[in-house]
Amino acid sequence: MDSVTAKKRTKVGRVLSAKMNQTASVVVLEWKRHRIIGKRYQKGQKYLVHNPDNTYQAEEMVEIAESRPISRHKHWTIVGRVTATTKKETQ
Repeated sequence: MDSVTAKKRTKVGRVLSAKMNQTASVVVLEWKRHRIIGKRYQKGQKYLVHNPDNTYQAEEMVEIAESRPISRHKHWTIVGRVTATTKKETQ
């Protein structure tokens, strides 16, 4: 049988807190549209992500990718920083 590897999901978010050792709290904001009224609203989801070497600090835009479970709540890893030009290219 052919071995097919699944593509890992990635998201772009902002680091809220990096006070924990090797862990950062990242919020991912996305715009949604109300199904009846049609008004747009913003919804945020918080993720605990693996921050190796504590390299990323609060208020930085980062890209996170899905990974194996690292601890009870950490299932995402920081891939790298997102600059203004990188963010425009992904959208």
